[in-house]
Amino acid sequence: STTAGAVNSPPTANAGADQTATSGDTVNLDGSASSDSDGTVDGYSWTEAGGAITITNSDSATASFTAPTVSVATVYTVTLTVTDNAMDTSSDTMSVTVNPVAAPPPPPPPAPAPSSSGGGGPMSLMFLLSLAMVFARRRLAHPDFGR
Repeated sequence: STTAGAVNSPPTANAGADQTATSGDTVNLDGSASSDSDGTVDGYSWTEAGGAITITNSDSATASFTAPTVSVATVYTVTLTVTDNAMDTSSDTMSVTVNPVAAPPPPPPPAPAPSSSGGGGPMSLMFLLSLAMVFARRRLAHPDFGR
């Protein structure tokens, strides 16, 4: 409280540390560390310089906003202005870097197309030749085989 003739000291605004978020995230702002050495902090006002974001509860010590959709990392400057019981003000700024949502991973490569030869490769040829040789030997050994 101030006495007659005393000079009021302005409050100290504290907007908190800089933050990093991704598009779509909720960004929480906390000015509760703001203070007034000779009175009380009676008012809070959160604003963003470009007007690109809408701050929820902008007249409270704690506020929030949804990080906007961006295609490249974008820095937003948020200012907290506090007013004390003698109507003096103080401001503090902090930055919020908003990054784009990561691109989804590329789809897997397509499966190789089945072979159109219909064959099983060299092993099938070897099997057929071996089978032919077995029948040829049996025929030589048993002339009546297969009749």
